[in-house]
Amino acid sequence: MIIFEAHTSGVDEGRLLSSLVSISGEAASKRLTDGNWTEGLSFSIESVARDGMTSLKVCPCVSRASHHRHRSLDEAKSWLEKVADAASAPREALERALSAVELVARCRASLSGTPVDETPLGIEGEVSRIASALTFFVLLSEMKEEALSTPLCVSGAPDGDTFLANSVIFAIAAERNIPLLGSNRHGVGTSPLGCVMLATGARFVRALPSIVPQRTSYGASFDPRYTTPIRAIKTRDESLEEVYMLEATLDDITGEEIALALERLQESTLEAHLLQGLGKKGRPLFVLRALATYAELDAALRCILEDTTTIGVRYWPVSRMRMERNIEQKRLWEGGPFVRVKVSRLGDLVKEKVEFEDIKALKYPPKNTDSAQS
Repeated sequence: MIIFEAHTSGVDEGRLLSSLVSISGEAASKRLTDGNWTEGLSFSIESVARDGMTSLKVCPCVSRASHHRHRSLDEAKSWLEKVADAASAPREALERALSAVELVARCRASLSGTPVDETPLGIEGEVSRIASALTFFVLLSEMKEEALSTPLCVSGAPDGDTFLANSVIFAIAAERNIPLLGSNRHGVGTSPLGCVMLATGARFVRALPSIVPQRTSYGASFDPRYTTPIRAIKTRDESLEEVYMLEATLDDITGEEIALALERLQESTLEAHLLQGLGKKGRPLFVLRALATYAELDAALRCILEDTTTIGVRYWPVSRMRMERNIEQKRLWEGGPFVRVKVSRLGDLVKEKVEFEDIKALKYPPKNTDSAQS
């Protein structure tokens, strides 16, 4: 897994590509410098030292003939398809790049009130920038790594380009449910294309999960407006994962209502259960709890508010250790029938549990209706 720490620096297409190349090592650098990326496009890679920190900077080098802004979405998409074909890029990477550029164009169009196909892409349509988006997704796809990101950091300085960029970012964040943080620090901020690249290629988390870091790298931008490098962390797969605990107390709900709420939560979360307790004035109450992933969080919160009488829900991130689980077919005795066995493993620790429905079927086999009628 790779984590991009966007809450400390923000992201743009240059920093994202540079940090990914840096964390990926020599193979990624070779893929950029030796790859056939079509005529007029190449990449330079250099180390940049700033404030006692060394970062990698990857710069797309575009020939004079190709160095222009694509004025329309169709032009940009056509150029991306040409580059992807020449570089034998995975189809998934091309589709992500096309989706990213299209989302920027659509959000720009929503602000200007013009049709998408008539809205100029502006700075996000520069060849060097959309090339960075495509190569980012190519490397991410070929690495087959899950990507996470912390909330995006958006510059609060209301100067010309930044103000317009923030407006596009806000439109993107509203559509894709992206958490944003404000900042007035120099050199910190997010570009619209960088925002979309993370929204398309990574999963946002409100807090960093428990991790065991393998490597930490820093990526610098080729855009002089963004001087703060982004940090990327490559982690070792562990049994710890970040999930959320949700809790609500209910002292004025009927049995039918709480049963429905519990049923719906059990269908949409990792688990849900009820506890009983005493509340104010000695009133008996229910404590409804659910465990949900980040992707399930908003739906689970809404479910509790819709299906119960509560007017508030507490939730907080928790870590859990989970054994790897799968189901195997085994015989309980030699020559006996196969039953399903849940096998859980964590290192040299192994647990097995026979599926109860299979045990019940052995103990109480279904009656043969044909023989019963005869």
